[in-house]
Order: sequence, then C-alpha cells, then structure tokens
Amino acid sequence: MTLIEITLFIIILILIVVLINQDNLTNIIRVQRAKHKAKIDITLELLKKLFGIFRKVRRFSLIYIFKSKFYKVYLVFAISVIFTKIFLHYNAQAIYRSPVWLGKIVDFLIVSSAWEIICVLTKIIDDQISKK
Repeated sequence: MTLIEITLFIIILILIVVLINQDNLTNIIRVQRAKHKAKIDITLELLKKLFGIFRKVRRFSLIYIFKSKFYKVYLVFAISVIFTKIFLHYNAQAIYRSPVWLGKIVDFLIVSSAWEIICVLTKIIDDQISKK
C-alpha cells in the first residue's frame, strides 16, 4: 500500500511543478513540437489508421451484432462479472466452495467483458466526435 501512496505523492508533486512552471513548460513543448513535427505527424497518422482498423474489428462485438440496443445492460453485466472476479480473488473460502468451472467461466467472461467495455467506450467516443 505504501508503494501506491508514494506513487500518488510523486504524481502530486509533478502536477504542482507543472502548475508553477506552466508558461515555461508551454514554451518548451512548443519548441520541441516544432522540432519534431514530422515524427509527430507520422505517429498521428499511424494512430488514425489503427483507430480505423479498430472500428472495423469492433464489428465482431456483441454490441455491434445486436445493434447496440442493450449495451447498457451488457455494460452492467460486464462490470458485475469483474466484481465477481475481484470477490473470488480476495475471498479464499469462496474459491474453495465454488466449482472449478466457475473460475474458468469468470476468466473467460472477464476477457470478453473487457473487449465489450472497450467497444462501448470507443462507440461513445465515436458518437461524441460525430456530434461535433
């Protein structure tokens, strides 16, 4: 637990330094951006292509298959599966009492739920971008 607290303390100190030296940091970033503009543009193009590929791959999501009519229900289901996994991880007695297949099913559902959550978040972001 102390590692987390130390990490948060370091992050807070970095944020304080950034707030104090905001003008200097803005000038440094502006100079560095101008110096490396070609590399930044190539990186942005790669990210745009990856996002386009991800849009195409997202069609294999359950949410896309069922036309996003129940993605809020599935999102609640996915989050409950994650909470079940956390409960099973921290409660050793529940692991021993539950059947073996339950752990394997929950592991599979964690992976599929994570994929669906990513698809829902990118769909929401996509919708917000298209509204602008």
